[in-house]
Amino acid sequence: MCGRRASSWESTIRATPPGSTKRRRPSGARGTSTEPAPWYVIPADHKWFMRTAVAAILVHHLEAMDPRFPTLSSADRAAMREAVAALEAEQTR
Repeated sequence: MCGRRASSWESTIRATPPGSTKRRRPSGARGTSTEPAPWYVIPADHKWFMRTAVAAILVHHLEAMDPRFPTLSSADRAAMREAVAALEAEQTR
């Protein structure tokens, strides 16, 4: 590693000590990591662990968002049925 990268990596490691339960931001992320858009430091030494960590973060945020399908009015449903019928008619031509 070049000196610049090594010092950056060392500051990242110091910012997130092993066993820490509190997420700390590395020095380079102070201006960009925010509460609505946080940065996470995820070790990539083992792919299975990296993927599990990313999946856990995604599940956590999706559950907090509680996403739901939009509800459609009767008029919207009728418009969708007409659009589907028009597209199906184009395919048979």
